[in-house]
Amino acid sequence: MMTSATAVIPAWVPGSRAHAFSSGEQTARAHRLTAPWDEQTVIWNGFAASFDKQVEAMLVGGAHGPISMDATGLVQAWIEGAHESHGLLLEENSTGTTMYRSR
Repeated sequence: MMTSATAVIPAWVPGSRAHAFSSGEQTARAHRLTAPWDEQTVIWNGFAASFDKQVEAMLVGGAHGPISMDATGLVQAWIEGAHESHGLLLEENSTGTTMYRSR
């Protein structure tokens, strides 16, 4: 069995264009995706039910700057073959605005 020591996912990477902006201390809940998807064609109405309701990790926002979430448990499940790896869905309440940019 392979193991993952830790799987901390940053939402802000120094020296890159990947970072997060938040209108406050929004909490984004990370859910495991349960179906394959394509970045060029996915839309919410056709994909909304394709995630596990269980929260795998939480990403607490704030002002612009480094934030991250610990998804070690989920990544370990992917490594062990317990779940297929289709990625994560970030969900937050509609009371504020957070933008995540990874490119």
